[in-house]
Amino acid sequence: MQLYVVRHGAAAPHAAGGDAARPLTEAGALEVAAVGRGLRALGVALDALVASPLLRAQQTARILSDTLGAPEPETEALLDGSAAAPAILRELATWTRGRGRLAIVGHQPVLGELVTLASFGAGRASVALPPGGVARIDFAGTPRVASAVLVWLVTPDLMGRLS
Repeated sequence: MQLYVVRHGAAAPHAAGGDAARPLTEAGALEVAAVGRGLRALGVALDALVASPLLRAQQTARILSDTLGAPEPETEALLDGSAAAPAILRELATWTRGRGRLAIVGHQPVLGELVTLASFGAGRASVALPPGGVARIDFAGTPRVASAVLVWLVTPDLMGRLS
């Protein structure tokens, strides 16, 4: 299974509805669109896209879906930034049934912790994903601790250059 771990794009610092209502900035939306074009240039095709319920992650997922021609994003509360990486790793097995290429969109620091846990195991320094950053990790079987290969980790600037 190919898993694309995507941090939402740059978001407004404050919103009337609190953290969950923070939208992408205009620059953040443009950057995410460039990331989507970069992914498309790399030949990325998705079987599913699963996103945090927070507005900025939903907007990021929608832009990626539109840019890549991917299925409608699904919403998963476990990606809202409050769950621990081991819980997300366990749940990946249910999200990936019959789907070989999945993208998840969420928040730091848990996404970086997930990439680290899946690729290297517990007790390691965590990978840092910048806003709009993408990591690809591949699993040969059921997602488990230290069972993935970190294929690449790309900043939005570099991904934009690919587009």
